Amino acid sequence: MAVSVETGRVAIAWEFDGSRFRLCWQEHGGPPVAAPERKGFGSVMIERALAAQIEGEVNIDFAKAGLICSIDAPLVAVEEGQAR
Repeated sequence: MAVSVETGRVAIAWEFDGSRFRLCWQEHGGPPVAAPERKGFGSVMIERALAAQIEGEVNIDFAKAGLICSIDAPLVAVEEGQAR
């Protein structure tokens, strides 16, 4: 996890593209990342439960340079009061 070291950083970018909302969380400057042999409870909750809640897609990439989490959802699903 990038924030576990002083040189680690997290870049968060988002965009609205018509009726879609996209967010990207990208860590860099931290210790090398390795994909787990199996996904733990937290990863499963983020990828499945969040995706269901926002009626979109959530992807976690354990890139060696740093974890990347991408979220893509209909804008209406992430507006206040619209999530299931």
